[in-house]
Amino acid sequence: MPNPQQLMQYAGAAVTVIVLILGLLFGSGDLSSSSPGSDTGAQSALAKQSNTSAPSNGGRKADSDGCVKNTPDYFKCKQENSPLGKKNPPLTPSEIQQAKKEQFDQLVAWRSRDKELRPITYDPALEATAQRFAEELAQTPGDEIWHSGYNTRGRENVAMSQISHDRFISMFAGSPGHSSAMSTNGRAPKVGIGIAQDPVTGHYFCVQHFADH
Repeated sequence: MPNPQQLMQYAGAAVTVIVLILGLLFGSGDLSSSSPGSDTGAQSALAKQSNTSAPSNGGRKADSDGCVKNTPDYFKCKQENSPLGKKNPPLTPSEIQQAKKEQFDQLVAWRSRDKELRPITYDPALEATAQRFAEELAQTPGDEIWHSGYNTRGRENVAMSQISHDRFISMFAGSPGHSSAMSTNGRAPKVGIGIAQDPVTGHYFCVQHFADH
């Protein structure tokens, strides 16, 4: 007759056999590992269960606004659904042109306080390069600003505002380097202005391009 130790061994072997049989009958054999922050394993299982290809967005999850990053309609979706985007309504092309005109008028008024500064004129070619750079800044995620090489004729001022598109002159005037560019040491410069808006955050970008020829 088997002793108690042998009976325990027989019982353990029986349990193992039963578990294996149940696994063969009911188990799904798709196991996949994924690194932290990745959903490739879940995406693979979903594709195999449905017998279809992976989603066109690569399995990326939508953010709190219901928008999926790196998809063609991401910026449009954020502009329509993000609370930040709704904080500053999108500027129309005519409103942007009016904003640039008002900024030029403010620049003329600011320069008029120094009698040694000669009149400044508006240059459409400088406006084209300034607007191009402003739009490039506005399309860059993260609201980063830097200087470009677009204005090969003179100096450049760049700024970003989260709340207003009509206070850039006062922002530049409060900075020694930027105000120096606006005064151009008493010479008679030309200027072009670019204004653009980030479609995700609604923040405004301004670029001033100056030249003496």
